[in-house]
Amino acid sequence: ARAMRVKANRPRPISEHVVDVIDMYRRGESPVVKWGIPSIDEFIGGYTLGSLIVIGASTGHGKSMIALQWLDCAASHGVPGMTISVEMPESQLARRSMRYLSGMTEDEMRSDPDKIFEESATHFQSRARVLVCKEHAIGKAAQAITRAVQSDGVKLVVIDYAQLIKGPGDTEEQRI
Repeated sequence: ARAMRVKANRPRPISEHVVDVIDMYRRGESPVVKWGIPSIDEFIGGYTLGSLIVIGASTGHGKSMIALQWLDCAASHGVPGMTISVEMPESQLARRSMRYLSGMTEDEMRSDPDKIFEESATHFQSRARVLVCKEHAIGKAAQAITRAVQSDGVKLVVIDYAQLIKGPGDTEEQRI
């Protein structure tokens, strides 16, 4: 049998990567997507697709809200996204999204559901899709991501509470 030759990526000088980014700018493209949170965008200037980003904090410190804002901002720039939420029910994610996009309290939304319906319909029409998936097993989560990439062009995936996803391995570190 003939051995397959794999083309190895050769190390390139940073100056060549700089030229690549400048060429993207000339074509009107940007390698950076903003977070949608001004203080974070100002501090790190956004992120590039293909990055692995880990957000860590104690329970109840707003990681889910940051992720929803991040997904929404990316969607507003035409980047479809997906969240795999192991811990939080879809209805709770929806309520948090509604609070973020409307600025209304839970009581205000409950007292005027037509207003929030109109605002959310208008909001989501102007953005790329953000899908929500609830999978507890890594294999099924990977299949859901693959389907979303193929059918919806998803380019950003947020996994909420990766430690709760079940997968192979003897230790928590291996499973994650």
